[in-house]
Amino acid sequence: MDKLSRQIIKELESSPNCTRMFYVDEEPFSNIATRPYISAAIKYLTDIGYLDEIIRNGRVVGIKLSHKCLHRKYFAWVSIKSFLLRSILTPILVSFFTTLITLLLTVLL
Repeated sequence: MDKLSRQIIKELESSPNCTRMFYVDEEPFSNIATRPYISAAIKYLTDIGYLDEIIRNGRVVGIKLSHKCLHRKYFAWVSIKSFLLRSILTPILVSFFTTLITLLLTVLL
């Protein structure tokens, strides 16, 4: 995640209810960057599931932090555990059981 995305999340975390309404703040996050950069960062954060759009009458009127963003350390830890299990522990277990089977077959034959 880039610096701008982290700044947007940090500012949303400090706002009431972790929400930013566009009709209240005409230029959201204008103190951080210009509008095209902010729009791109908001779209990126929405695409990866860190932001939810607040929709009224078919229009996006605001954004809020999603559950995934509010608990991103937990989700990162789950991802790391899954990676470690798949890429390190599984090959070790397969190796162990293959060796065990080989030893048993050599003893029986």
